[in-house]
Amino acid sequence: MIQSPFNKSRQDKFLISFELPKLMKAHKYSKFFDEHTRFSCFKANIPKISVEAKHLPYAGQHLAVSSHTRPQYDPLNIQFNVDNRWKNYYTIYWWINVQNDDALSYVDAHDIFGDISTDEILKYYRTDVTVTQLDEYNNPVINFKFLDAFPSTLAEVDENQQSPNEITMTCTWNYSQFIPELLTTEL
Repeated sequence: MIQSPFNKSRQDKFLISFELPKLMKAHKYSKFFDEHTRFSCFKANIPKISVEAKHLPYAGQHLAVSSHTRPQYDPLNIQFNVDNRWKNYYTIYWWINVQNDDALSYVDAHDIFGDISTDEILKYYRTDVTVTQLDEYNNPVINFKFLDAFPSTLAEVDENQQSPNEITMTCTWNYSQFIPELLTTEL
């Protein structure tokens, strides 16, 4: 294993990146958002991977076999520092807001969808999210891809002007599939 003697724990060794979903691109505030969004985060919970076993009675014993199915993934929780212009917070806030408008309390309050089916609506507010871990030289090591993802919770803001710490946020994402992708061949 090749490892640097200077490999020290840092708080910003993950990047989160995603392309805005169609709903955000069509929103009246879309001029405030980057179509390809990327910002650093310092904590991401990578989900547990499991394929459940089934036990079949056979000849006085129990034969263990794979169920060939995965249970539902736990939500992805990302912790990040709010940037000095609140752009990363604002992007996620509006993404949640277009799913249920803060003033009118329903989805698509600004009639962005028009007359489309419920199946089509899913394509409008979900996108693929990638969390990239960086090495000690800030080179990408592994991508964790969360397919058909959308933010569902943006935690409260604990803003304290007397604290020397940066403002941190936690965002919870739901997704359909998880795929890790190793980017380096060195171990």
